[in-house]
Amino acid sequence: MTKVLLKTKILPALKRKTNYFDYAGLKARVECCDKSVPGTTLKMYLSEFTENGLIFDAGKGWYSFLRNPLELNRAPLEKIINVLSTAFPLLPFSCWSTEQINPYMHHLLSRYVTFVYVPADAMAAAGDAIEDAGLRVLVNPGKDDIEKYFSNLNNPVIIRPSGSKAPLGTAGIAAPEKFMVDLLVENEKFRFMEPSEAVNAVKRMIQSGRVNMAAFLSYASRRQVDKTVKNIYQLQNNENTGVGI
Repeated sequence: MTKVLLKTKILPALKRKTNYFDYAGLKARVECCDKSVPGTTLKMYLSEFTENGLIFDAGKGWYSFLRNPLELNRAPLEKIINVLSTAFPLLPFSCWSTEQINPYMHHLLSRYVTFVYVPADAMAAAGDAIEDAGLRVLVNPGKDDIEKYFSNLNNPVIIRPSGSKAPLGTAGIAAPEKFMVDLLVENEKFRFMEPSEAVNAVKRMIQSGRVNMAAFLSYASRRQVDKTVKNIYQLQNNENTGVGI
């Protein structure tokens, strides 16, 4: 009975409200209808629904109704990826560019910033290689450097030390979850857009394609923007229910 209720009532109601839900929240909803359902049984139902394509994995303890993962345009990163992969074949790195968020903006950015994350002891060498390729580089700039140099650079590349436990990307491209969190963090320092624009861009991103919500929230907590990310999650819930932002 609970399985039918989940499939025909509870999940469709959730889908009208949000693109994502977590196990704990769903369990509370189920228990309002049937307190006798063991957690193991509920997890078995969710596993079956995931296998059948009714819902989709969105990280540990999270599920989504979005079938397709969020995919970002890699074209703005190809030159830097080629430079670093050629110069340092064994160097682990990841990068993202503000140009990648243009599809999710109401007003397109006219000036772009690219962020490259490498081990701390490789920042100078990576910066030199990128600068030799004709790009302007700032290596791990602080507040004073940003105020002094940033406004005078056209489409600069910022080198940052790679952090531990960041969501892993592929082929040098930052994972969407890392990209979105880092965007919020770096925008507070560089202000390449209004904070509300960054929030709305991230909201549109998580609505347009499935992300690992568990990794997104965990990394946001590590970078101390978890309150902002939780607000973004709530905003997309409100939008789906027709509630004003």
